[in-house]
Amino acid sequence: MAVNLASSFPVAPPRPLPNYPTTGGLATASASGASTINTEPPKFAVASVALYWQQCGDATLIHITANRGNNNALTTEFLSEVEPAMYHGSEGDVVRSSAIHLLHPVNQALSLWTNNGVFCQSEATANGIRGDITYYRGTRAFAVVEFKKRGVIKPAEFTAAIKTITAATTEATLVSQAISRANPENTFFDGDSTILMKQASSYAINHRTRYVALFNWDALILCNFSRLNPAKSQQTLVIDGIGNYCDIEVIPFTQSHRMRISLLGFLAEAYNNTP
Repeated sequence: MAVNLASSFPVAPPRPLPNYPTTGGLATASASGASTINTEPPKFAVASVALYWQQCGDATLIHITANRGNNNALTTEFLSEVEPAMYHGSEGDVVRSSAIHLLHPVNQALSLWTNNGVFCQSEATANGIRGDITYYRGTRAFAVVEFKKRGVIKPAEFTAAIKTITAATTEATLVSQAISRANPENTFFDGDSTILMKQASSYAINHRTRYVALFNWDALILCNFSRLNPAKSQQTLVIDGIGNYCDIEVIPFTQSHRMRISLLGFLAEAYNNTP
């Protein structure tokens, strides 16, 4: 049954992403350039407030309805059907299917919400760093979405790096623990997540934004580099780095019905909060 774009966002009834076949989880991350290699990742992560990005997305949709009514692109356009021929064997396959099942509804909502005040570009370069999809408000980049091959993003590696700052376990304590670990990057991010967070940190610094999302169909990782000051120059941020920790939400494929609404909320806040 045809589903319009507006109906693809609410989590009930759930509208999950199609479960496309893939070769599976043997892929690994690799540093793509000197900037990634030379960028320090955060020492650890803290969990984003539960359902925060989803609630931001809900508020964005409410604003669209209040200002656009019920006759707009979200109600007149329909979600793409499953393509039986689709197979995820490469990063390019993930990008192609993401464009139709994930990004199109989100981008249409953003265009309505901003009165066509947002645009995105593939493989745009900033200070020699090229992101897969960069979002702009005018000439100002405000978010980056990076795609990976299936199997590269391992949700457990990201959740294992999430720590809780308390009076007993302070930020300084967690930094000290991260430095004392066997990980050569002095971080709680292990395995492939180490390289992925170095890459995300490089995007944040060179695009001067706190908001970087990682996606490979297996999971959506929403990274808010809350310790980074995007008002500073890129040259200063290269020196300062991204801070000791970042806020992340890990949305696995089993919750893919939450991905569109959460990514919408993530990008809407990035649009509003990037100077």
